[in-house]
Amino acid sequence: MHCVFATVLAFSIVCAPIHAQTPSRTHREAAIALGEEGLALLDQGEYAAALRKFDAADELIPAPTFGVRAAMCLEKMGHWVEAIHRYEQVVAIRVDPSWPEIHVKAQQEARVRAEALRHRVARLEVSVVGPPDAQYSLKLDAAPVDLDSTSTVLLNPGEHVLELIHGTTSDLRRFQVAEAEHRTERFTLRPPTDFPPSSSSLHGTVGWVSIALGVTGVLVGSVTGYVAYEKKNDLEVRCPKRICPPTAWEDNQSYDRWRTASTAGFVGGTIALGLGTLLLLTEPSTEPAPTATGRFSLKPWFGATTAGFGGEF
Repeated sequence: MHCVFATVLAFSIVCAPIHAQTPSRTHREAAIALGEEGLALLDQGEYAAALRKFDAADELIPAPTFGVRAAMCLEKMGHWVEAIHRYEQVVAIRVDPSWPEIHVKAQQEARVRAEALRHRVARLEVSVVGPPDAQYSLKLDAAPVDLDSTSTVLLNPGEHVLELIHGTTSDLRRFQVAEAEHRTERFTLRPPTDFPPSSSSLHGTVGWVSIALGVTGVLVGSVTGYVAYEKKNDLEVRCPKRICPPTAWEDNQSYDRWRTASTAGFVGGTIALGLGTLLLLTEPSTEPAPTATGRFSLKPWFGATTAGFGGEF
C-alpha cells in the first residue's frame, strides 16, 4: 500500500502546485525522495526517523500527504495530543480544486484519525479555589498552561507533573493517566499571612543586650573592686602615711590597675543598664497591657558604686 502511495505521491507533487508558485524541480525531487524514505522507515517501525523525513519534506513542499503521514508517526509514538494537532493542521489546509484527489483523501484520513484519537486521549480538569484576586500560574510537564482559554487539557496516557505556583509557594502533583481517563486536580490557595513589621523587635533586642552588658559590667566592677579593696587594706599597713617603700611599689601599681578596672566596669555597666532600661521602657507595644492582678515587675536600681534589680508583686 505504501509503495502505491509513494508512486501517487510523486505524481501528485509533479503535477499539482501546492504554493501559488510552482515549486522548483530540485525541491520536488528532494521532497519526493524524503517522502519515500519516510514511508520505508514507517514500514520498519522507525517512527521518530520517519517523522523527521516527513517534516523535512513538508518544509520543502507543504502538502496534506506529508502532513498526515507525519501525524501518523506521532500517533504511533504515543504522542496522541500532538498527533491531533498535526491532523487538524492538515484538515485546515485550503484545498484547491486543481489538486490531485490524493490530497483530498489525505485530509479526509486526517479528519477521521483526529476524531478517533479524541476519544482515546485523557483529559485533565484543574480546579483552583481561592480569593478572586489571587495571582497564580500553572505548569504542566514544565510547560505553562493557560486555563483562561480552556478549562480542560488533553493528555497523552502516562505520567505527568502539574505545578501550581502562588507567590513564593509551589504545589507539585505527580500522577498517571490511562487511555480516555478524565482526571480532576483541585488546588486551594491559602491567603498569604501578613505579619506587620514589628517596630519594637529591634528596640527590645538592643534593650536586652544592653541590660546583659550592663549586668556583666557591674559584675566585673564588683569583682575587681573587691580585689582592689583587699590590696588597699594591705597597702595601708605597708605604707604608713601613704608613703610606700620600694618593696611595695609593684603592689601599689597593681592596686591602681584593679581600681581602674573596677571603676570602668561600674561606669560602663551603669551606662549600659541605663540605656537598656530606657529602650525597654520606651519600646512600642503591639499587645494590650496586662491587668495589674498577679503581675510581677522587675525594676533596675542604681547606687553610687552598686547596681541591681528589684521586683514587686
